[in-house]
Amino acid sequence: MVDTLAVKPLDKGLMEEIGMSWHTDEDGSDYIASELVPVSEAEAEAYYQAANTLYDMYVEAAQHVIDNQLYYELGIPSNLVGLIEESWERDDWHLYGRFDLAGGLDGKPIKLIEFNADTPTSLFETAIIQWAILKANGMDEARQFNNLHEMLQGNFQRLISGGDANFDFASAYQGEKLLFSSIRDLPEDERTTRYLQQVAHEAGLFTDFCYLDEAGFINTEGVFNKDKQLADFWFKLFPWEDIAEQELELTRILEKIAKQGQTRFINPAYTLLFQSKGMMKILCDLYPDSPYLLKTAFEPLNGLPQVEKKLFGREGANMAILDANGQIIEQSDGPYGFHKSIYQEFVEFPKDSAGRHYQAGVFYVWEALWARLSPRWRDPRQHEQVCRPSDQRAPAAPQRLTTTPGAAMFTGIVQGTAELVEISEKTDFRTHRVRLPEATLAGLVPGASVAHNGCCLTVTAIDGDIVSFDLMRETLRLTNLGELQPGDRVNVERAARFGDDIGGHAMSGHIICTAEVVAVKRSENNRNIRFRLPEAFGKYLFAKGYIGIDGISLTIGEIDGNEFDVNLIPETLQRTNIGARQPGDRINIEIDPQTQAIVDTVERILPDYIEAT
Repeated sequence: MVDTLAVKPLDKGLMEEIGMSWHTDEDGSDYIASELVPVSEAEAEAYYQAANTLYDMYVEAAQHVIDNQLYYELGIPSNLVGLIEESWERDDWHLYGRFDLAGGLDGKPIKLIEFNADTPTSLFETAIIQWAILKANGMDEARQFNNLHEMLQGNFQRLISGGDANFDFASAYQGEKLLFSSIRDLPEDERTTRYLQQVAHEAGLFTDFCYLDEAGFINTEGVFNKDKQLADFWFKLFPWEDIAEQELELTRILEKIAKQGQTRFINPAYTLLFQSKGMMKILCDLYPDSPYLLKTAFEPLNGLPQVEKKLFGREGANMAILDANGQIIEQSDGPYGFHKSIYQEFVEFPKDSAGRHYQAGVFYVWEALWARLSPRWRDPRQHEQVCRPSDQRAPAAPQRLTTTPGAAMFTGIVQGTAELVEISEKTDFRTHRVRLPEATLAGLVPGASVAHNGCCLTVTAIDGDIVSFDLMRETLRLTNLGELQPGDRVNVERAARFGDDIGGHAMSGHIICTAEVVAVKRSENNRNIRFRLPEAFGKYLFAKGYIGIDGISLTIGEIDGNEFDVNLIPETLQRTNIGARQPGDRINIEIDPQTQAIVDTVERILPDYIEAT
């Protein structure tokens, strides 16, 4: 019996604010369950070992398919074979995949249901919503077997490093650009894609977003955004098999790009081999004694309860549960009926006292990491997770339209200072009207991002050179923007565009804390300012490391506990407001995100490692 722990569900308004608009199913039930499943360390370790072993088996099986040209058996479209083999030979990076597993709880053995190697369903929920539920209930989120966010950051950096453990990303990154695309008018797909874009941004890479119908393609060069800027990597949330079926000309162009162009595709085309459920038949042939595999065949299984699935079926569609005599017990309709079938031995999922069955999802991102246990609300027997239908997809088109802005990135090279002209107090927020320098006004539109003292704000209105920004109470509390008065000046920087030189270092505009000016030393040609951070943030200080101070990218000098200093040249003093700072002033701090991720990860993992050794 599966034990569950009731928790207070997240408020739907909060989920909307986070970006999860699909929180309620069509029948009115909650998409996110209000119970958690406690998992022991031994059970978590067993899932971890199973997923790592299964991934190695999939890699061997994919090589077997390529060597023996078994594409037809897996239902692989013939016009994708060249892309698959090119990406496999080049060893293009596999960003993520998710193993769906039965068992692992209540003493039941772990069994592979399928590998969603190119499907990000539940990725956003796992990385963000699961964490938010634990935080909202006052639980220790560090105890969950889930470091998906951090591992995705690492995998984005591995697009550059190729997995070299000794690779110094910060010094070797040459500004490679990632373009992210999803289907228009599919909120779940777009939110997941934009979440991945944000993770890549936090990992230190330049990113942009456009809808699939806005991307441009040149077969000898690659994939472009609307400004004719070439992407080094293109993430597309659109199934490879659908591209092959619906966009024949685009498929030919992508194959030429793979051979002649610069752009690499995420996930690579070879992940379609993993995605095909036919691979489970290949696995059974290659690993007949594996404890993780259920008997699977391309023909009905004699004398066994079984599940019929389509090779590229999704979300529980076009499936049937058969008894040992081959009679259909239950089936579902859907748009995937034209695909070939596989037949997999039936297994029952673990269940709780209410009779609900649970399926484990374990993401593989460089290595296995916990995802979630999904309650089977609709059908207690074996099938894929039922979500909202996503088959109403518009085809990608080889054209270029207007690019939709993605997550803002700043460089820490302040473009000037702006005078705060007027403050308007409103319910739960405040509006600042600021006179921006002329150099920052070109092309500025409502919705654009401008950093004020390093804090990313959104343009709400433009009246000549007077531009309005709304600030929430939390922003006013956590930053020094709440202390401003009309006549004060703030450092300003427009968000960097896709392809711009970084200049300083990649910054997100998210202020982590404020620091107090402790001392100011003046000399003829420069100035030395010493700051004191809150004690909890001193761990992020490293000599010669980057730090954002009121939006200025600066290099840390000497460190003493949670105090540090910086040295300022005349150009910085002339261009920014930092020259006016005095002891006692409060300034905004943004820690280098790579430093923060490394420190937090080591801090969380090291105690368990020391204890284990």
